[in-house]
Amino acid sequence: MAAVRFASVNRVGPNHIDVHFVLASGLESPRFRKVEKLGKLYVHHLRLRDKSDFDLQLAGWLRRSYVEYGQRGWLKR
Repeated sequence: MAAVRFASVNRVGPNHIDVHFVLASGLESPRFRKVEKLGKLYVHHLRLRDKSDFDLQLAGWLRRSYVEYGQRGWLKR
């Protein structure tokens, strides 16, 4: 179980879902609406519009966020 919230749904619109997840480093992708640096962490924001947006890349990002931030892995470095 995660020690802290590592990802969240921010808003559900009529044709999209806005979400974010936290990592210890910033990623670059045209899929991100923005990436915020907050202290030593990076919050990655994206908008999911189609079922194809729920893909292996997103799953990998969320898995990494769970390990790095949700299980506090970034503090053990």
